[in-house]
Amino acid sequence: MSNQEQVINVADLFSLKGKVALVTGGSSGIGLMITQGYLEAGAKVYISSRKKDVCDKVAKEFSGIGECIPLPADVTTPDGRKTILHELS
Repeated sequence: MSNQEQVINVADLFSLKGKVALVTGGSSGIGLMITQGYLEAGAKVYISSRKKDVCDKVAKEFSGIGECIPLPADVTTPDGRKTILHELS
């Protein structure tokens, strides 16, 4: 390292500003933590859950951190996957 110190801004290094994420299972457990982390890093986050009420509640709570959009669907079914693809396109 030279005489001039380099400063690394961790917030910029791990920034997700301008990015969009889909977190399946984003309303509970590890998915919930991932959702929060992505939002705090600046991403627009869509969360999917089979339980519409829980998905809507979590999205509303996290909207204070960043843009969090609920996409209730069951991704284990073809219709659920089609719903998500339709909403994201």
